[in-house]
Amino acid sequence: MARIVVVGAGVVGQSYAALLGSAGHEMVMVARGERAERLRRAGLGVLIDGTRVVAPCDVVATATDVAADAVLLAVRGEQFVSVLDQAAVSSAPLVISLTNPLGAMGRAAEVIGAGRLVWGFSGLGGGPRDGVVHAHVVRQQHTVVQSDAPGSVAARHLLEATGLPVDNEPHMTDWFATHNVFIAGMAAAILAHPDGAAHVAGSRAEAARLVTAMREGFDVLEDQGVQVRPKPLRVIFGRVPTFLAASYWKRQFATPMVTVSMQPHAVATKDTEMAAVFDHALTLVGDRAPRYSALINTAR
Repeated sequence: MARIVVVGAGVVGQSYAALLGSAGHEMVMVARGERAERLRRAGLGVLIDGTRVVAPCDVVATATDVAADAVLLAVRGEQFVSVLDQAAVSSAPLVISLTNPLGAMGRAAEVIGAGRLVWGFSGLGGGPRDGVVHAHVVRQQHTVVQSDAPGSVAARHLLEATGLPVDNEPHMTDWFATHNVFIAGMAAAILAHPDGAAHVAGSRAEAARLVTAMREGFDVLEDQGVQVRPKPLRVIFGRVPTFLAASYWKRQFATPMVTVSMQPHAVATKDTEMAAVFDHALTLVGDRAPRYSALINTAR
């Protein structure tokens, strides 16, 4: 079994670490403060769709001098650049990023080394409640792993040990561009109203507004040569008539995909990661998507 250092002790980091640890891997968590003390005292313990997953772990303040077989980067997007040096000086031959790089893919490859770095993304989300991480496995978006990097096979094998479904993705740059536009739009729809997701779930007009704005954002990406990935997103936000797509998203905003996975994170990081996601999404679409830009700006 592998020794894995996880940089980022939030929902994603703790959830993947707990799943990997319960599969027999040796987990080392990078954490500080109260969170570090809790992990030292109680180990990893998360609730994933109501099932408690526990595992032991060591706790360190930095990954710099820790011998490991792999480093898993699971920090928030706005923290990503600040942890690259830890991964760069680690002796681990494999670095898997489950973080939204927010336009820093080139810098990460340069600092860490393209031969060691494999891009991926989480297939679950959630938030803390009463001191416990509550996560939801998003069936519409599996764990994603880059399929064309030197370490892709090893990264996929490791991530499959979580028991979560894993999809290969050959176009991670396009995938991240799509993800930024999608997540920014979804988070904006949640944050734009005091009732959050419930407002969209109760309003066909709000759902239609989301669909129209997102379609416009994806149109701009495609005009720039970006493939909207994964393809089902382009179908629901482009090929399906607006009234049908609005009905679909109206229902989705009442499901755990939004209420458990997206909403707690959007609310908790409104002024940190979400602010950076909004800025990056608007950079991607420029001034050519007025409906999309208006949706984002209602939540800022």
